[in-house]
Amino acid sequence: GIAPPNILRSGHQVELHDVRGVEDVLSMDINGFEIVRHTTSVQFEKFADDSAIRDVYLPECEELIKIKTGASLVKVFDHLVRRRDISEKPKSRQPGYGAHVDQSARGAQTRLLRHLERYDPDHLPRRYQIINLWRPLKGPIRDAPLAFADFRTVDKNDLVPSDLGYPDPEETMTLRYNPAQEWYYLRDQLPEEVWMFKIFDSEGGTATCAPHSSFLDPSFEGKGPFRQSIEIRALVCYD
Repeated sequence: GIAPPNILRSGHQVELHDVRGVEDVLSMDINGFEIVRHTTSVQFEKFADDSAIRDVYLPECEELIKIKTGASLVKVFDHLVRRRDISEKPKSRQPGYGAHVDQSARGAQTRLLRHLERYDPDHLPRRYQIINLWRPLKGPIRDAPLAFADFRTVDKNDLVPSDLGYPDPEETMTLRYNPAQEWYYLRDQLPEEVWMFKIFDSEGGTATCAPHSSFLDPSFEGKGPFRQSIEIRALVCYD
């Protein structure tokens, strides 16, 4: 059977800071997230074709991460297109609400060993990360944009390892609310403005993750097109 989740969710209002105009000062190693500018060769309509995503978009993402990080190996292991739909039975995956990190340290190592057979528990890369690239398919994004907690304002005790009870569970982390946390987003994000953020980093002395969540802005609710986005997760290794 599937184990019940070990978390209970509750809502909190937080102040969101718009980084538009100062986005160039963000650093994935300091804040946990940053904006990279990149134009994909995949046309909007082709994001409905999984083969176009796998054959063209994922290699683009691997190359972009390698250029930005200097890593020796980048392998995308997961991708997801979300198209917000308020009908009772949406056909696509929906935005995720609730502050979280996709993998804990244990979950990250599980992914590393599952997808890269060259490594084993006794032979790990010198440094490895899981990095997410998040792109709007159409813009500007006003419906259900993505927000991040600055890693420097996150108490490690507020990151709670969480088993969400999937049939093949992997450990994630849920963020406990703390008023000291500072949250940021990019107003009117365009498809060429891509969030690059950390899920995990094995190296100390740097931001190790970026807790994040979608949110609904009451000033835009129901006034614009629903969000469409694509996200990928990649293993990033330094040997």
